[in-house]
Amino acid sequence: MVLLALSIAAKIFKRYTLKKEKIFAKYTHFLYNQFMDDDDYIEVTPLEDLTREKNSALAHILGGVVLMVLTIGARFRLIGIVLSSVMLVLGLGILLSKERRDKKPGLFMTIAGVLGLMVQFGIPMLRPFAMFILGLGAMGFFASGIIKGIQYLIRLNSR
Repeated sequence: MVLLALSIAAKIFKRYTLKKEKIFAKYTHFLYNQFMDDDDYIEVTPLEDLTREKNSALAHILGGVVLMVLTIGARFRLIGIVLSSVMLVLGLGILLSKERRDKKPGLFMTIAGVLGLMVQFGIPMLRPFAMFILGLGAMGFFASGIIKGIQYLIRLNSR
């Protein structure tokens, strides 16, 4: 239920911001062509930077949600093993990619998979520590995504 609500919120956020980006791009281009000389300079945040910020915010929110699901699923034996194994395999696959920008998410996914498996098969004294780290990571990713989303909206409205 929570995932459905977050998915709908992400779609609305994406649709709203994409529409606003197009309107602002047309408006800024019109103003620049109509009222400015060639030697005047307008400092406008490039659309590519705004798009990158939006994607980063959505990725952090999604990462937080995935870690929350992994944390909740780790409490149940079979679900925890399956989710942790999938995260570990996907993380290793992404980590072995040749793209440099894929290394960090691959590392985070691999660590999350290892922590999830540590909850299932690890030393009983380390299980609470692994659950705490998973929960803390989920909260951190989610909070970071919300902060980045707010910063993105502020920069978009200031265009």
